[in-house]
Amino acid sequence: MLDLVKELLANIAIITSGLFVYSQLTKDKPLNRHSSFLRKMFVGLTGGMLATVLMTYSLRLDEALLDLRFIPVIILVYYGGAIPALFSMIPIIIGRFLIEVSEAAFYSPILLILVVLLGLLITKLPVSQLVKVFLMISSTFFWFSFLLIEVNMETNELLSVLAFFACMSYIAGFLAFYTIDYVRNAQKIMREYRKAALTDPLTGLHNIRQFDQLFNSWSKQAQLSKSSLAILFIDIDHFKKVNDTYGHPEGDIVLKTLSQLIEKEVRSDDIVSRNGGEEFTVLLRTISLSQSMQLAERIRQLVERTPFALSNGTKISITVSIGFAHYPETTACGDRILKDADAALYVAKNSGRNRVVKATGVTLFSPGKEDEK
Repeated sequence: MLDLVKELLANIAIITSGLFVYSQLTKDKPLNRHSSFLRKMFVGLTGGMLATVLMTYSLRLDEALLDLRFIPVIILVYYGGAIPALFSMIPIIIGRFLIEVSEAAFYSPILLILVVLLGLLITKLPVSQLVKVFLMISSTFFWFSFLLIEVNMETNELLSVLAFFACMSYIAGFLAFYTIDYVRNAQKIMREYRKAALTDPLTGLHNIRQFDQLFNSWSKQAQLSKSSLAILFIDIDHFKKVNDTYGHPEGDIVLKTLSQLIEKEVRSDDIVSRNGGEEFTVLLRTISLSQSMQLAERIRQLVERTPFALSNGTKISITVSIGFAHYPETTACGDRILKDADAALYVAKNSGRNRVVKATGVTLFSPGKEDEK
């Protein structure tokens, strides 16, 4: 019995450590039913290897091995479904036959399949997670107890072993699920914090911190690879009048609507940010000067002709001024592209607004009639 205690405690320690290490390695993309096939396969094989390690700390009872290898399997069933659980069986079966080729080893694949099938049925029951875990551990213990029927032990001793094994199975199972749930919830909170730290809360766009990080990275890559990089600075004309006339909540509606218009107009891999107040930026890679011009003008025209609906149904019109710079066409040094685009925006704002100006200060597009400053 003392040997059984030692081996099962070792199993619990290995399970807890293995789950924690795995959770750290996959903290950004935890396993779920919607994970890709390759991720499910990888996680399944990893879980199977963890189960194989558990078998090396088994208690041998004749040909049967008593351990907690089933816990990684039911965890995979619960979180990932059939695919990762079935892939986990590959290293488990191989490991079992490497340990010993016996009648009990041939029963192992059959029992694992039963564990997976019954586990899948249990996960579909309309009950709480606690009940599902209890049922999965109970069913697994039931199947594995069949391996001990032929063990050459006295009945009382065998019952004691089964009772202790059942107790340790429940402890290890609930502890494993608690550990992985705790770590996953903590990681989810951290992902939300990271997202909040890099996202503008009003529009959902990248904020200035995220913009700075991406710009620094993209500008270095552009200079090293001699590829193109463009940036658009977009500023709402006379936005203060909107806030003063209709109130800041209505101004927020205008900002959110504008952010949606810009996002729909750019490419999927372009970076749209709100850098503060009524100023937005668009960061573009592998784009020509003429394409940058055309995009800026499309955005300007789209904003000009779009009625912005306020909460009370009132529709107002706004315009934007856009300054842009392009590396290497307008700016020889990628580090200066921000300053050049900002300078171009300043020219646009001070030469009539509602226009697009490139970094040289030459007006490329205008509505034909200058607005008042």
